[in-house]
Amino acid sequence: MSNLQSLKKKKESASKARSFISQADKGREGERGKRLNVEIPEELHYQVKMKAAERGLTVRALVIQILQSGVK
Repeated sequence: MSNLQSLKKKKESASKARSFISQADKGREGERGKRLNVEIPEELHYQVKMKAAERGLTVRALVIQILQSGVK
């Protein structure tokens, strides 16, 4: 994959992530987010990063999706 193709894919991924996060935050304007720090095994971290990349998401967006589906 060329550098140009790689940059284009990253730009598309970032756009998808912003869109998802925007949807998740709708109706919450003015509300500050909360930070969640969790130490996880290195292998799990790698798997999360790979899954996010496969879906064209950031790790943050993927974790938000997973957490939202898990608490419903």
